[in-house]
Amino acid sequence: MFEKETDAAPVSETEYRQLVAEFDLLWNRATTPQEQSRMENLIKLIDAFENGLRQN
Repeated sequence: MFEKETDAAPVSETEYRQLVAEFDLLWNRATTPQEQSRMENLIKLIDAFENGLRQN
């Protein structure tokens, strides 16, 4: 899929939805260590977006 650094600018709502969809896809199957690492990064990005919503 696509890569996005966790220290990059906040993601847009569209990117957020794509991140959640990617995470859901990975969650619903057996994953490799690389995919598990990607899931950890996705969680960080998703949490950052959701925390930004709570602060506004």
